[in-house]
Amino acid sequence: MKIQYPGIHAICAADLRQLRRLMPLGRLFGTPPSRLEAVYAELQRAIGEELDYDTERDNLNAFRAHFTGWPGLRIPFAAAELCRPGVLVLEELPGQAMAEVEQAPAEVRQRLAETLCQWLAEQAFGLQRLHTDPHPGNLAWTESGELVVYDFGSVLCLEPRLLAGYVQIFEALRGTSSEALEAGFQMLGGRQPGSMPPHGLYRRIHLMLHPLLQPGAQWEFREAALHQQLSAFDDHDVVGQRILLAAARPANPFRAVRSSAQLFRILFIEMDLLVMSRR
Repeated sequence: MKIQYPGIHAICAADLRQLRRLMPLGRLFGTPPSRLEAVYAELQRAIGEELDYDTERDNLNAFRAHFTGWPGLRIPFAAAELCRPGVLVLEELPGQAMAEVEQAPAEVRQRLAETLCQWLAEQAFGLQRLHTDPHPGNLAWTESGELVVYDFGSVLCLEPRLLAGYVQIFEALRGTSSEALEAGFQMLGGRQPGSMPPHGLYRRIHLMLHPLLQPGAQWEFREAALHQQLSAFDDHDVVGQRILLAAARPANPFRAVRSSAQLFRILFIEMDLLVMSRR
């Protein structure tokens, strides 16, 4: 059961007004005004969505309808007759915390990892929506290897151009030419039309990921050196870092959910990238 604190709408509105007054300070760090406005608008949208329990219930129903019958995945239903303004009542669907998943047998961890990756891909490319708050507190697991997902208060509807951009980047990374990445970057909004493509960055990304994304390639996520290689990128490669991590996900054959810390870092960066590209 989720119950809003009395007056929470007014409290959040006051906090947003204070934040608005502080936003111009971002210009001292060279942040473009348009980017500051985009950040503020996204915060305003996200907070409003989190406080809208009717929208959360609609999101929940959409996910449940799409994933009905999926093996290994459980999503609680909303008890509509008990819901009220500011009150959301869900089915009690217990599960064990992700912090305890290391205690599970290897076959259970493997099943959870596969279900998680399949669910992430299907919600984006099948449902065209994205659960944007998949931190460990919103996920649980059962002893039989089922993945339990909670909290649908933050969901993004994905535009076709974003999905096409991800496909373009994935195909470019599997292909032989790094120059093909430019079209994907353009689709995602990470590149300004008419500006000089950063082909040096593209070559570095392609060299790093091309071998891993070939058909039949197997690699252990926890033992991969991608994060070490990524940390070697300079500050001017921030967009490339985001694209790199987001593009790496489709082919990750996660051997165990014990690597969930790395997985969630990738997911958070990917969500941030999607927010940026929507602006």
